[in-house]
Amino acid sequence: MALSNKYLSDKDWLYQKYITEQLSTVEIAKEINVNPSSVLRCLRKFNIKIRSSSSAAKKRKGKRQLKAEKLNDKDWLYQKYITEQLTSYQIAKLANSNQKSVFTALKRYKIKSRNYSEAGKLREYESSFEHLNNKEWLYEYYVTKKMSLQQISEIVGCSSFNVGQYLKKYNIDLRDKIEARKLIQSISFKYNLLNDKDWLYSKYITEKSSTKKITKLAGAKTPNSARQALIRNNIDVRNISQGLTCNREEDGFILNISVIEGSLLGDAYLRVYNKESDISNPFFCKKNIGKDHIQYVYDQIFNKDIVKIKKETYCKPNDKRFKKDVYTSFSIRSLSHKELKPLHRKWYPEWNNYKKVIPEDVDISPVSLLNWFMDDGTSYQRRKNSKTKQIAITLCTDCFTKNNQQMIVDKINKEYGKICKVFLCNHKYKGEYCQCYRIRIYQSKTSLFYDIIGPCPVPSMEYKWK
Repeated sequence: MALSNKYLSDKDWLYQKYITEQLSTVEIAKEINVNPSSVLRCLRKFNIKIRSSSSAAKKRKGKRQLKAEKLNDKDWLYQKYITEQLTSYQIAKLANSNQKSVFTALKRYKIKSRNYSEAGKLREYESSFEHLNNKEWLYEYYVTKKMSLQQISEIVGCSSFNVGQYLKKYNIDLRDKIEARKLIQSISFKYNLLNDKDWLYSKYITEKSSTKKITKLAGAKTPNSARQALIRNNIDVRNISQGLTCNREEDGFILNISVIEGSLLGDAYLRVYNKESDISNPFFCKKNIGKDHIQYVYDQIFNKDIVKIKKETYCKPNDKRFKKDVYTSFSIRSLSHKELKPLHRKWYPEWNNYKKVIPEDVDISPVSLLNWFMDDGTSYQRRKNSKTKQIAITLCTDCFTKNNQQMIVDKINKEYGKICKVFLCNHKYKGEYCQCYRIRIYQSKTSLFYDIIGPCPVPSMEYKWK
């Protein structure tokens, strides 16, 4: 123990062994025949930095020899795995070891292991199913006779997955889903009616029955069975939009551009369920507190008495924007129509994140201006005691940008003479003053503006004609 104490009390010796030679505390303790804890205590006493558990483990792992001696030979391992292209299984067999130890050795010597696909190409195996070991037989049945994986698997007595794996092994290209569907049309399916192309065509195309109804008639379990039968028989399946509109009762919608665009300049809007979809069609909505106003618009865009005017009651207590706490409004909504798609793209463009803008080719006909004025127009008489009648008309275009408003003002002024301008307006909103841009009709041009739009068509809006 005297010798041991002598070494343990020598700081330079300990530093040489632990830091310079990178020996572990266990190896140092073994050399001087002491307990590893005594070595660790002396290292701390001399303030020699102790290695962390992870770094100590790495050093132990790096020095640890694998049980299979051949796996400790880097050159031998490189020769077998890279040069001779043996698999990990074959190398493990030669070294009398296992595949995990082979991969450990490869990682230790930084020899890049193959991925699953590369390894699969080198793997040599034979199936217990004789036909799967015969490349020519598989080629004949799959490519020449054009049999499906399922049909071949029934002949062989294995799963269709196994057949697919051996086709890949022999580099025989597998068919895609579309090609596979075309080849299985002649197969007899469980539901006899779904195998009858004429019956399917009659129900789906001529009678416009849904897949759900066809499923019920054929005694199938799910509409997908009917859909797959249509695909097998090359009958075009309707998309979601076509399916929803196939048997609906039309609402008699008329694409009256002047009325629709005039309303869109005001309170009306277009909505679509999926803004980014090419098959999702918009519908038109409009709301107002005057029922006769809504009825007037209704008569301009519908030629059938199918769409109902909806009555709604709103409760807005303590809202300073409204004179009453409870008020009633009326609204109409069309069905979705593909004719409205171009309008939706113009008024709600993708570049503006599908928010409403005034398009450059907006309709500014008298009918359009009339509908706009009934929605967003305001008028009041200034200086009521004045000898001359002074009327101020404003179009509340708060939701549009200044540039957007200036564009339509220039368009109107070009068409009817200089009758309006964009101005900065201070107004109250929810009890607070705020600024926005609106369109003002010049006071000297109010009579001309009234002449352009014509007389008021509904009693509830007469207060705007002064």
